[in-house]
Amino acid sequence: MRKLKYIMPDIFLVLFFVLLLNGCDTDGNKQKVGYIDMKVLLAGSGLVRQEEIYLEQVKNLLKNKDKQAKELYGKLDATKLSIYRETDQMLLCEQLQLARQSARNVIIKEAIQAAKKISENKGLQFKNYGSLVLTSEEYVDITEEVIEELKGTTANFGALPMLFIRLPGGKEESQSLTTGLIGII
Repeated sequence: MRKLKYIMPDIFLVLFFVLLLNGCDTDGNKQKVGYIDMKVLLAGSGLVRQEEIYLEQVKNLLKNKDKQAKELYGKLDATKLSIYRETDQMLLCEQLQLARQSARNVIIKEAIQAAKKISENKGLQFKNYGSLVLTSEEYVDITEEVIEELKGTTANFGALPMLFIRLPGGKEESQSLTTGLIGII
């Protein structure tokens, strides 16, 4: 009887935990989450093709400005030529990189807006953090529906970069050599 007296509180404690944890693995009111495969979505919807066309236009613009600047390099003395050339190339590379990032952000934003719309129509949750789509154990793949939604969508990438060419001389001669011949408007 004495052993039973010491064991009883432990038995009650174990019984309490069993009752407490009894409902922990029930599904309850879990809401299903909408999920998209971003890689498949972007390729299938035509947004990547629009991005490629935009970036090709940017590349052509940058090549033309580089060609215009090369024509002016012959008018510079040799000491300044390499500095201007290097600065111009860094500016052109930076502009291309910015255009790539901006275009990718635009098409991902379009995809996520369409996915949210489809999810709401189906009564699903859709969670994202920037371009990252968050999911849970129970998800519904809505990639195909979102691709269909985006078929007629045209992404607005904005204007092409505005660049200008100037030949240093006169009052601009006092400017630093770090500006190069190509500038941004």
